[in-house]
Amino acid sequence: MSGFEVAGLVLGALPLVVTALESYSKLAKIAGFWREIRREYRKFDADLKCQRLEFIMSLRVLLLPLVTAGDKELINRLIADPQGDAWKDHEIETRLKAKLQDQYELFEKIVYEIKQVVLDLESELSIDSEAVQEAFDASASAGTQDAGGTWRKIFSRRRAERRESRSVVKFKAKFLNGVQTRANLLSDFAKLNKNLETVLNVSDKQAEIAKTQAAIASKSAIDDAICSFYLHAARLFNLLLASWKCTCPGHSAKLQLQHRTTLTELEFRLLFATSKDSYWELHRIRISQGNREIIERSSRCIAANFKPKLQPGHRATAPVKSAMRMGTNTAQPKRVGLLSPPVPEITVTPAETMEASRTQVIHSLCTSLGEHQESCYGYLHGEDSRYYVHPVSHGTIDNFAPLSLAELLTRRPKLRRLQRLAISLTLASSFLQLFDSPWLPASLGKGDIQFIADPNDPGAFKLDQPHINSDFFSPSSQKQRRAKIKESLPRLGVVLIELCFGEPLEVQSYREELGIESDAKKSAALDLAAAVTWLGDVNEEAGPNYAATIEWCLTGIRTMPTDTQEWRKQMLWKVVRPLEECYRNLREG
Repeated sequence: MSGFEVAGLVLGALPLVVTALESYSKLAKIAGFWREIRREYRKFDADLKCQRLEFIMSLRVLLLPLVTAGDKELINRLIADPQGDAWKDHEIETRLKAKLQDQYELFEKIVYEIKQVVLDLESELSIDSEAVQEAFDASASAGTQDAGGTWRKIFSRRRAERRESRSVVKFKAKFLNGVQTRANLLSDFAKLNKNLETVLNVSDKQAEIAKTQAAIASKSAIDDAICSFYLHAARLFNLLLASWKCTCPGHSAKLQLQHRTTLTELEFRLLFATSKDSYWELHRIRISQGNREIIERSSRCIAANFKPKLQPGHRATAPVKSAMRMGTNTAQPKRVGLLSPPVPEITVTPAETMEASRTQVIHSLCTSLGEHQESCYGYLHGEDSRYYVHPVSHGTIDNFAPLSLAELLTRRPKLRRLQRLAISLTLASSFLQLFDSPWLPASLGKGDIQFIADPNDPGAFKLDQPHINSDFFSPSSQKQRRAKIKESLPRLGVVLIELCFGEPLEVQSYREELGIESDAKKSAALDLAAAVTWLGDVNEEAGPNYAATIEWCLTGIRTMPTDTQEWRKQMLWKVVRPLEECYRNLREG
């Protein structure tokens, strides 16, 4: 018999002991010795019921994670029917073993010992004695009949005969003389209940520890993936460089910057703009990496279409002065608007339906983009993986004139704090992911960050989608200078402090006092000095967490070895994660 079945037997036996004990009180009252046992009886009765409740509570805790979500009433049915077939359910028993693991044998031992204690209680209370059984059976058969009438019938014999009833005398003597024995049994019951509770607590704690360890391992894996993302970015850049074989003039390519929290799928979003006679043609694409072995398994699915799903209020815009108007159109003021972060809505298609696309290697990306596909243009062939190119949108615009962050910071009214914080988070996260790759070989200044006009509303810019230039089809793209992290990270810190206040550094008194320097390196040094002074105002403006992130970018990198990639993990936890928290608190605040 399994430990789970034994637990059901104990659960069924305990009410019988409690019910029989109630009959003893009636027997004692009729037999005339109630006052002699009343105090001890009440104490024993209360202690026994408490231990029974403790046992039931332990069973509920034990059963809670074992039942399926669709059968929430199973626990109540098990408790209400201890003799039911559910206590013999092998599936529940299997789940119990999986839950308790190494503690299962100890659990069985404890419930077997509890069963023995209950048997000893039955023996000690003389449940099998003639008088008690007669009284108990008669009381049960009487149903709702007046208890006094039942007992009078049982004890209708003469008083002298009742006094001579050996079973009654034996019960009275045993009850009065068994105080210590019953106390010991209840003490054993209490200890076993405590042991059972300990086993369950240990099991729950082990489950929590395992869950925590899994979460830590998962987070560590995510952190490692984010910190090594620049390697994947470099591979894709080189593939795009190799696939751009056209000589068409007027091409422009921009990589959308993204804040990534998980990397279950390596994905890049790019915008290709091509100048036509009187308009610009815009192609937005999504490139996702697929491992060759995984792709070839028919059971796997890959993303076949992508559609941004905007949250309510995403078209909220802030009007600015006429200086932001486009071209010669003076009647329509240019507006900038921060769209709420889009929630990806991915339609997955079984891999076998993509056979045609799998065999379509992209040799010329320009040519492939001209073939307006609805699902997939094909793939770029890497050494150990394929990068699938999917269309996101296609449209035209009269004038393609992205707005730089440098321009945006000079406009009025200023961006709202949540908008500025969202941009800061995206920039810091993208710097971590892309620095030292061909996408971002040097630094990330405010002039490098661009926002694209909405083709459906050219007067509004999508501020939740910052981009950087990605002229991989330019021969000079392979000759860009590799900047050192100690030079580039402080420059990012300057951008973050400008976003904190919504104003450019060069108009601040801290910077104006230092004068103008024509030499680029000296000017950057003066910018850094002014930003460090300006840093003293950040705590009051945006709080200590934001101030600490900027301080680390401006000065923290000086004390770190930069010959390894350890700075990336430091930046992840000292810059990106705190900015995440700042953004979340402000958004939910």
